[in-house]
Amino acid sequence: IPNQYRINTGKSNYISDITNPVTLTNNNPLFLLLSPEYLCLHAAFSQVTHLSGVGEYIDHAFCKVEEIMMLAHDGTSAEVLSTTLLGISVAVC
Repeated sequence: IPNQYRINTGKSNYISDITNPVTLTNNNPLFLLLSPEYLCLHAAFSQVTHLSGVGEYIDHAFCKVEEIMMLAHDGTSAEVLSTTLLGISVAVC
């Protein structure tokens, strides 16, 4: 079936009210449906980040952003600021 996908997540509470499979539809010609190729790439990247442990780092960084009400004067929250402004980049050694 075109535009039908299975939603997977490592955290079951994220999709508790979604029934798989999901069929994407569009009733507005001004908006395009998501590209199947991009969705496939997203799924592959998600699996890599999960299996490599990078997903936990990303989750931790986003939790820090949500918890902090203001930045520290001594610069200890610089990682949170850079994560928020620039996104997360992972260095591969």
